[in-house]
Amino acid sequence: MQNNRHYVPSPSFRAVAEIAQHVGRGMIVARFEGVRFPTGTVQVWELTPHAPASAHDDTALVVAVFLKGRGIDRWTPLDQGFEVAIAHFQGLAASAARRADEATPAIAVAA
Repeated sequence: MQNNRHYVPSPSFRAVAEIAQHVGRGMIVARFEGVRFPTGTVQVWELTPHAPASAHDDTALVVAVFLKGRGIDRWTPLDQGFEVAIAHFQGLAASAARRADEATPAIAVAA
């Protein structure tokens, strides 16, 4: 008896497949770092050629992956390097945290 259910990839699986198609064959995630926001996490991935004989040059490709809950919400390619991207998102996260703190009403404690 055959299984008639069709496999439907998850949104996270589809996002990883899109990233792989964008960067091309022979690229691997060399390093990544996450930056937490009040609404989710941004991971910055640096992808480099797996082998020196790869068709790619030695330039690393960088993408930002936006995680919400337990999966990938969306991703975007970045023009900047890994360290610059991390610093950029850390700055955005710090200002988002400040805005969240300012929006939280103070609770008066009765004396």
